[in-house]
Amino acid sequence: MQYASVAPSAEGPAESLVSLPKRESTPWLDRAGMLTSALCAVHCAASALAMGLLSTLGVAGLAAPAVERVFLTGAVLLGLASILPALRRHRSLGPTLWFAGGMVLLLGLRPLMPEGVAEAAVVMLGALAVIRAHWTNTRLLSLCC
Repeated sequence: MQYASVAPSAEGPAESLVSLPKRESTPWLDRAGMLTSALCAVHCAASALAMGLLSTLGVAGLAAPAVERVFLTGAVLLGLASILPALRRHRSLGPTLWFAGGMVLLLGLRPLMPEGVAEAAVVMLGALAVIRAHWTNTRLLSLCC
């Protein structure tokens, strides 16, 4: 079994030398999570801000609640599948906190917002937080494992 040493740095979460088994990371889950979150943000912003245009183009079905549930379910599942297992490897709560904050915005605050610019802003912030969680997770995994 190969081991990787992680030295403390300004970027990394390590406070002392740590020896961890070198394992193949799963950055594709984080990339898929970033893509899903970005698509979700674009979808929700377009739905909230351009409903008339979507109807004119004949693609108003893209704003259906079922499409929204697919994006949110995908974001939650990809986040849980990539961030929680990685937490055991890099031992940094940063990605988990970014992900949780994004989910609070998307699943908790967004349904309380009136449709329009306020809702789109909450969705964008939530999606950016989830994207940041996956990006940070990928960086930490590349540093430690």
